[in-house]
Amino acid sequence: MTRAADLFRRKAASVVKEKANAEAASAVPAASGAEVSDVGAAAVGREMTAGRKQAIAAKEAAGAARLAALAAQKAAREEHERAINPNIAKTPIRREVPLRKPKVVVRIRPLASSGGHSNEGEPVSKRLASYGNGKIVLEDEMGVDYGGARAAHARTTEYTFAQAILGPESRQAEVHEAAAAELVQAVCADGLNGGEGYNALLFAYGQTGTGKTHTIFGPEPSWTSLRHEQSGILPRAVASILDTMRARAGRISSVLSCSALEFYMSSCLDLLDEGATCLIGADHRPLGFTTLELDSEQACLDLMARVRKTRHARATRMNEASDGHAGSSRSHCAIILTLRQLERSSARVLTTRLDVIDMAGAERPRSVQSTLLAMWDHEKGVEPTIAGQGLVINYELSQLRTAVVQATEQHYKGLPLVNTKAAGTEFIEYTKGCFDGSALLSMIVTLSPAHSCGWETWFSCTYGEDLQRLRCPVQPQKPKPLARLLAAAEAAVKRAADDLELGDTNGANPKYMARRACQLRHETRTLEELRRLAALGADGKSALSRDGGGLFDGLLDGLCVIS
Repeated sequence: MTRAADLFRRKAASVVKEKANAEAASAVPAASGAEVSDVGAAAVGREMTAGRKQAIAAKEAAGAARLAALAAQKAAREEHERAINPNIAKTPIRREVPLRKPKVVVRIRPLASSGGHSNEGEPVSKRLASYGNGKIVLEDEMGVDYGGARAAHARTTEYTFAQAILGPESRQAEVHEAAAAELVQAVCADGLNGGEGYNALLFAYGQTGTGKTHTIFGPEPSWTSLRHEQSGILPRAVASILDTMRARAGRISSVLSCSALEFYMSSCLDLLDEGATCLIGADHRPLGFTTLELDSEQACLDLMARVRKTRHARATRMNEASDGHAGSSRSHCAIILTLRQLERSSARVLTTRLDVIDMAGAERPRSVQSTLLAMWDHEKGVEPTIAGQGLVINYELSQLRTAVVQATEQHYKGLPLVNTKAAGTEFIEYTKGCFDGSALLSMIVTLSPAHSCGWETWFSCTYGEDLQRLRCPVQPQKPKPLARLLAAAEAAVKRAADDLELGDTNGANPKYMARRACQLRHETRTLEELRRLAALGADGKSALSRDGGGLFDGLLDGLCVIS
């Protein structure tokens, strides 16, 4: 536009000058004609300059208005995203919080004497060649057919994502020390006395039959003690937390509670309530689940037995059932340990959480269309086949991997993690919220040395490689006044009860009524746990101690529980 205006100005000045020269030649002396032409050109030039300035000013005003509109849209979008997920940061860059990387540990199962994890199966082009010294080496045989003669060329790929590689001879204690010990210490940290307590998440991923459940829970014959030689990560973690609670009982009242969820065929089920349906909230945390107080080692052993009895499992070719072993887990299982510590001298509460996820076995990827059909059949009451279960499992594991990649990109750019609601399952919604920096992360990748499992081993290695790239701005949990927590919990219960009653009066959609009922159940149980902690503090006790001494008189007055 500026160039066109300039050309127009020059053209107008030229026309005026020619006209003035012609008139001067016929009737006016030359000197007078020159003056007229110059005056005319100057007048036109001034008019064009003023027009140009007006055009520039209008353009700048339009640009400023557009920038203001974009800023308003961005602010509205961020406000909407914060309403969906309250955990995301309000500012786009959080440079004050260091980025932490997850810990990735590889465990290789022993070669079986028979079955899918023996060398009875037909070898495939990929295979586990070697491991050790921080490297996992896979060989890929690329063959070329020359008139019936096949020439194989081996190509090796090295994976260095693992902080620790544990072979078939590794003991359960070594696996716990490598993958979980630091997380448990972070959850138990004395955040009420200058330390920093963190939430933590540990999950096991790998091909079906490679030892994920064995690693997390331990074999069933070991379920006689939390300190059995074959005890898995979960019982060892509970034993460590109980020891910490006993050691601090003199000044801190503590309550350790546990929930057990199963993510099966796109749904979230409560393993402690005969498979009752739970929901995932807007903050990607489960709602409506049962909590069980773990006040002794036996309580944890009973919990594992209940989970084993209720969880979906089947015998498959890669993971056969036997005495003391249910076969292949056909669902993801999440055990959520919540530790609440009350410092009696200051009446402050520190709440930390450890999520331990035993994922269903990964299998060969299949089509997404078949996956959706399998989920649809299950919704209609059709019992899914092993293949149908595998399709949904693969879909969920693939979506989890996508969530890891997206979180990695956003955190590297210094952007807040925004988890959009998409067509997915409850497991996908739950795990998406694990990468927002709210918890320290650790992953155990289980592999098979069998020659027939080479492709699954390769896929598991690429999965671990993706997770190792993730960086999250993890922040410690802060202690909060008990009185404030109790007041907030009571208000949340009342608000949830009012919402449920209002929806019932107005004839709300049953889908929303179920969510409101879950919300009320969740808020009520949270209040009950806080009241339990306050009662222990008032008596000067821990859930595991017998110390006396009355404190917090009147803290519980006026509080009620809506059930």
